[in-house]
Amino acid sequence: MNRTAYTLIGPSLRTSMAWKAKNGKWRRTSILILVLLSIFYLEFLIYFVQAWTWQSLHCPTNSKCTRFLFVADPQILGELDEPNSITIWDNDRYLHRTFLLALSHIQPDAVVFLGDLMDEGNRANDFEFQRYVDRFFNIFPLENVPQSLFLPGDNDIGGENGDPILPSVVYRFRHIFHKTKELIVNLCLILKVNPVLEPMPRPDPSHVTSEKFIRIGVSHFPLLGMSTPFTEKVLKDFKPHVIFSAHSHLSRLRGPTMKNPSPLNDMIGPVQLGQVNQTKDKDYEDGWSDGSFNTVQEIEVPTCSYRMGVYNMGYGYALFDETRKELQYAVLWLPNRLIHLKLYLYMSSCFGLVFLFWFICAYGRAHRS
Repeated sequence: MNRTAYTLIGPSLRTSMAWKAKNGKWRRTSILILVLLSIFYLEFLIYFVQAWTWQSLHCPTNSKCTRFLFVADPQILGELDEPNSITIWDNDRYLHRTFLLALSHIQPDAVVFLGDLMDEGNRANDFEFQRYVDRFFNIFPLENVPQSLFLPGDNDIGGENGDPILPSVVYRFRHIFHKTKELIVNLCLILKVNPVLEPMPRPDPSHVTSEKFIRIGVSHFPLLGMSTPFTEKVLKDFKPHVIFSAHSHLSRLRGPTMKNPSPLNDMIGPVQLGQVNQTKDKDYEDGWSDGSFNTVQEIEVPTCSYRMGVYNMGYGYALFDETRKELQYAVLWLPNRLIHLKLYLYMSSCFGLVFLFWFICAYGRAHRS
């Protein structure tokens, strides 16, 4: 449009055109601000919002308590099945952020990793395995953690679906992640058991018979609900008050006679850790009654990785009251990263369509003028 034609347009029309241009610019700016705020929320703020909802387990007055953080099935991604470095980076960052928040929330006396630390540990060569180890300790820094314990899972050393367990792979794992089979934290005795790797470890008999210790069994594979010689030997020789396991990627509770594990979504406790292995023949369905475990129970800790194909992820948080012999337990549920990534895809598609619409309108106006 030339200058002479523009001067012939009435003042009201010029004002209307200016208002439309200003309004269109404001809409574009608003959409951009909304997108940036959404990214800030999904990438940073949501982790703190989620941590704000976590359960706080309190130690009673005049009691001595020990706190544990249980990490199950992180399965850090390998380079064979996941060659996309951006995907690996995003998963590593998710695990790292949530782990630091869990450490800050619990301030644990010990961290127990319940196996499947890596996704391709049993298939990696020595050079790949060392890279995975370096990544693992960057994701889960333990410099300020008093004690830690590591269990091997089937993805670390083999043992599932016919995968062989090679002695060299087992030795490699133990060399990096320690050989200790038990851990004593204050008056809590943790025994590491593995039904597919080795026979039942032999704990100190004085620890088993002593009434002052709380005996905790930890296993990557669930033990209860399956009557096997190994499980019977664990219950008979170690007499655990409670067992923690992983592998299923779900949060569940198991009992010796439960046909199926029950979902565990709420906080447990405080419950009394009473006499164990005494009610084996009873029909036990609820897991606990009258505020006490009347037989040994097994808590399955959910995976903390969003790549395991489950909707709910979290860390296990256990507080043992050594004075009253009580347990409190809660899951620190994590944000669902897969939903965030799908939301990004939806936002990108909408933004692309809006941009295409603006481009077509601008192109049409330019040709009409």
